[in-house]
Amino acid sequence: MTHASRRHAGLSAPAHPRPAAGLLLRYTDQHGDWYLLGKRHRRLGGAWANIGGSLKPGEAALAGAIREFEEEVAVDSARLADATITDVIECGTDRIPYTLYVVQVLTWFEDAELSWENVALCWWPADEVDSLPLHGGFARAWTTLRLLGQFDQGRQAPGASPFVA
Repeated sequence: MTHASRRHAGLSAPAHPRPAAGLLLRYTDQHGDWYLLGKRHRRLGGAWANIGGSLKPGEAALAGAIREFEEEVAVDSARLADATITDVIECGTDRIPYTLYVVQVLTWFEDAELSWENVALCWWPADEVDSLPLHGGFARAWTTLRLLGQFDQGRQAPGASPFVA
């Protein structure tokens, strides 16, 4: 998610930035909700964020979010077959739209691999996410989630839909 600025850590942004999308995976156990975040490579800002990125021309937001997940986490999206999309948040800017899919998973991925874009992947408890250095776009989305009250253990948003990969 490098769409927040024209120049980001020495990398030039494209002249016409593309829309972007990503997944925020949530796992719930007896201790509460946990969120899978990636710590971006320092060339991409070094902050924690959900997994996602730019859409390819003509690519639907959900398809792009799934593709980015497979690229960045190296986990086959087929493992999300039992997951449920609980929220869809439009959290980009006027200049660059960003669609975030909050996905409730039943499986904790311990075997995820890092791509060059992330230096760490970690499941964070909801109450610790605020204390992390967050990517600006994700910080806006996280604030929206908090306002929606998405941090009740096991809560699913009304109208939650199955995840279709």
